[in-house]
Amino acid sequence: MLNMKYEGKERKTPVNELVDTAYQEKFLHRFVLLLVALIIGQSGYFIIIDALSLAVFNCLVLLGLWLSLWILKRYSYDLASSLVILLCLSVVLSSILSSGLSNSTIFWFFIFPVVATFLKGKRGGSIWLLILVLILAAMFLAVDIGAIAVFTISYDAGTFQQLILSVSLVAGFLYFYQDSLDQKASLFQEREQQLADIYTQLQDEIRQRKIISESLKNNLDTLERKKARDVALLQSIGEGVIAVDSKGRIIMVNPTVERMFNYYESNLIGKSYSEMFRLYNETGHVIPTKHTPLLKTLATQTSEHEDTYYYHNYNGQPVPVAITSTPIVLDNQHIGAIEVFHDISEEQAIARAKDEFVSLASHQLRTPLSAIKWYTERLLRSTDLKPKERGYLETIHEDSARLTGLLSDYLNVSRLELKTAKLQLETIDPNTAIEEALNDLQPLIKEKSLKVTTKLAPKLALKSDMRLLEMVVQNLISNAVKYTPSDGEITLTSVPYSGKSEHLKGGAVISIEDSGIGIPSGEQSKLFTKLFRAKNAVTGSEEGTGLGLYTAKAAIDRLGGEIWFDSKIGKGTQFSVTIPDQDNDIMAKTSEE
Repeated sequence: MLNMKYEGKERKTPVNELVDTAYQEKFLHRFVLLLVALIIGQSGYFIIIDALSLAVFNCLVLLGLWLSLWILKRYSYDLASSLVILLCLSVVLSSILSSGLSNSTIFWFFIFPVVATFLKGKRGGSIWLLILVLILAAMFLAVDIGAIAVFTISYDAGTFQQLILSVSLVAGFLYFYQDSLDQKASLFQEREQQLADIYTQLQDEIRQRKIISESLKNNLDTLERKKARDVALLQSIGEGVIAVDSKGRIIMVNPTVERMFNYYESNLIGKSYSEMFRLYNETGHVIPTKHTPLLKTLATQTSEHEDTYYYHNYNGQPVPVAITSTPIVLDNQHIGAIEVFHDISEEQAIARAKDEFVSLASHQLRTPLSAIKWYTERLLRSTDLKPKERGYLETIHEDSARLTGLLSDYLNVSRLELKTAKLQLETIDPNTAIEEALNDLQPLIKEKSLKVTTKLAPKLALKSDMRLLEMVVQNLISNAVKYTPSDGEITLTSVPYSGKSEHLKGGAVISIEDSGIGIPSGEQSKLFTKLFRAKNAVTGSEEGTGLGLYTAKAAIDRLGGEIWFDSKIGKGTQFSVTIPDQDNDIMAKTSEE
C-alpha cells in the first residue's frame, strides 16, 4: 500500500496494474476539466439552436462532473472515476439518440473507451466498452425490429464503417499501449518493493541511531556529572594544581593558582609552563627549566617530589612550596603531567620556631655540660681515685662529651636553617680543613688500621667561610672513618674547580672516597634528610645522630656550592663537594641573599 496525497487529503490506495494512482488522479482531474469545457461549449450550441432539453441535460452532466471532483478530493478515486465514466456513457447515448451516428457521436464514442481504459485499467476499460457495445446493439436491434417506436436512429453505411474503423483504431491503440502500461506498472511495483525495503532499512537504522543516541546522552550526562564533581573538587582544594600537555603547554589550573599569581585561567591556557612560571631555590636562583619537577616528569615519565623550592607570588614575595608532579596516562599513553604544590610557609614557621627552641635549649644546656666536663677532667687528673671511682668519672666524661657534641650539631643545624650567622669570608686553603679533620680523627684511624691517602692540590686558595668548610669536611671524613671496616682505605682529593656551573665561576672540588659499607640504592634519595640514617648504618656498631650529612648539605647550600655522591653497597662511597670562591660578583650577591 502507498500513502497518496491529493490536494492535502491523505488516503491509502493500492498500486494499479496500469499506472501509479497519482497519475490516474491527475489524469481524471484534468479530463474532468476538459469535459466541463466541452460540455459548456456544447450547451451553448444547444441554446443557440433552441435545443433546451439537451442544454438542461448537459447542465445535469456538469453537476455530475462537479460531484465527481468533490468525491475525488474527499473520498475515493474509484467512485469518482466510475461516476465520470457513467456521465461519458450518458453523453454518448444522448448523442446517438439526438443525432444518430454523426461525427459528434463518433467523437464521443472514440473518447469513451480511451477514458474508461485510462481510468479503470485494461480489464475495467474492456468491461465498460463491452457495456457500451451491448447497449448500442440493444438499441439498434430494438429500433430495427420496431420494439421502440418512440425514436429512430439515422445512420448510413459510410457512417457505420467510420464507427467500425474508430472502434478498431481504439482497440488497436489500447492493445499496444497496454503493454507499455503493464511494463510501467511492473516497474512501479519493483520500485515500490525497493522503496519498501529501503524504508524498512531506514526504520531499522533510525531505531539503532535512537539507541545509540540514548546511550550517548546517558554517557554525556555521566561525563557532565563527573566533570562537575571534578571541577568542584579542584576548586575546593587548597593546593595549587597545574596540568600541562605532552609539549609543556598549560591545559588547566585551579583557583588556588589564579589567586596566588593573580592570573585568570583563560590567560594561561595554551601558554608554555616555562614561560609563565619560574621556580627558585633557597638561595634565590632560578631553577633551570629542565630541572623543574613538572618538566622532569614530562621527560622521564616518573613522579617527582621537591619541598625546597619557591614560587614568587604576584607581589614578588617568595612562597615556599612542596611540589609533587605525576604523569597523566590515557590508554597507556603519556599525554601530559600534573603538578600539585602546597604552600608550606606555616610548616616552615613551625619548624623555625622549633629550631629556635632547640637552639635556645642547646645554648642553655651547654653551660652545665661544659662545667661537668671540666670538673670530671680535673677529677680524673687526681691520683687518689680508686679504679671503680675512675671508671665512673670516665663514663661521666665520655657521656658529657657526647652530649656536648650532639648539642653542637643541633646548634650548627639551627644556625644554618635560621641563617642567623653571616658568612665570615676570608682567604683560606681548603687543604687546611682536610688536614685538621684528619688530625682530630687520628686515634680512630689508628684504632681501625685504616689506610688514608691524600691527593691535595698545592696553593689552593679561595675566599670562603672556614668555619662552614670545616663543618662540611669534618662530617664527611668522620662518616668515612666510622663506616669503613678495619684495614679499609680512604682517599682524600682536592683540585681546582674547572666545571661550567651557571653560578660557580671559581673554587675547589673536594672528594672523600672510602671502601666502607655503602648506601642502599633505595635509601640514597633520603640521605640528606634530617635525622635519617640508612638501615645498614643503624644496625651497625657505630653510633650516629642522622645530622651529619644534613648539616654538610645545609652548609654547602649556605656557601652556594654543590654536594653529590656515588655509592655501591658493600664497596664504598665517594662524596664530592664544590667550594665556590666568594671573591666574585655572583657569589657576593649569593652571600648577601
